This record gives sequence, structure tokens and C-alpha cells, in this order.
Amino acid sequence: MKWETRLHFSAALLATATLAVLPLLGSALGLARLLALPASLAGWLASRTVELVTGYAALVLVAAAMSLSLRLRTRMPLPYPRGSARAIHMVLGTLPLAAVYLHTCGNWGVHLNRALLNCFLLAVFVALTGKLAENGLLRRLAALACTARGERSAATVAAALAAKLAAQAPLSAAPGVAARRVEVQRLAGLERQLRAVWPRLHLLLVAAMLVLVAFHVLGVYFYP
Repeated sequence: MKWETRLHFSAALLATATLAVLPLLGSALGLARLLALPASLAGWLASRTVELVTGYAALVLVAAAMSLSLRLRTRMPLPYPRGSARAIHMVLGTLPLAAVYLHTCGNWGVHLNRALLNCFLLAVFVALTGKLAENGLLRRLAALACTARGERSAATVAAALAAKLAAQAPLSAAPGVAARRVEVQRLAGLERQLRAVWPRLHLLLVAAMLVLVAFHVLGVYFYP
């Protein structure tokens, strides 16, 4: 997948997630009346059966995203390209927003439920914004290195440019080429710093979310 396509895909997914979460934000800001669902629909969604279905639907989608992420991290063989697997992981991680909205009837919740929703939304948006910023940097790096398709990381893009300049030794001392090398090194450093922060923060939020999910499920069955 070309960097241009990756960047557009990340931006579209982030925009979709932002639109999906606007009703929940409206509820948190006290605009519930303006964004309220029709009474008949809200009553149907509030039934225990529908709550269980939407809750487990969100849980299944999150579990599918996590299992795919585990396979990517452990380098397990996949029946499709790893770039496609990462895109599927991002979609699977974003789809639960719809199920969560239906599960909560658009309400932000209180106490542990609010903490769970906060962790989930932060995990989603940290991942989407981090990936968008990362793809933006890699697109710029790929353009500087004149690569048609994106490599896995900034380090490989920088290495590709270094190899290209080494093969053009007489030209490598030219001011424009030297400036391009410095810019690539700067962007590669930024990309490494970004990659070191957002995935760890995302995993930390997911871990906290799983703990809160366990308490939520226990509360549903034992303290209805």
C-alpha cells in the first residue's frame, strides 16, 4: 500500500471515528436532549436483551482486533499481506464505536462505566491519531527518498536514501543532497520518537480497558 493511500485511509478512519463519537461527547457536555434518540428506539435499546447483544458485539470486535494485533506482533503467518492486516486491525478497533453507542444509548455513563468508556475512546483515538501522524511523516520521508512504495519504518526509508546517495558519490556532496539527507535524518528521528510513545500508550489504555470490562461484566451479572 502506497504512503499516499495509507495516509488517506488513516485520515478517513479518524474522521469517521470522530463523527461516530460526537453524540457521546454531546451527552457528556449536557446536550443529551438535543441528541436524544426517539423514545421508542431508546426504550428498545435499553432492553436487557439488546444491551447484551450490543455489549457482546463490541467485545467480539475488540477481541478480533486484539487477536490480529497479537499475530502481527508475534510475526505469525497471515493469509494476506501484513499491510492489509494492519488496516483490518484499525477498522476492527474502530467499529466497536457504533456498538458502544447503541449499548449506551448515547449516554456517557457514570463511575466505572464512564471510566471504561473514557479508556476505550482514548485507546481508539490515541491509535488513530498516532498512526495518522506516523503515516504523514513516512509519506514525507518516502518523498524525500524518492521511493514509490513505503517501507516498514522510517529507518528503512533513511537507509534506502543513504544507499542511493552512496551509489551517487560525486553528487552526495552537493548542497541540495546534503540538505535532503539532514531532513531525512530529522524526520526519521521524529518518527522513531512517535513510534516509541503512541503504541505503548495505546497498549496501556487497552490493558486498563480490559480490567474495567471485567468489572463491568461482573457488575452486569452479579449486581444488576
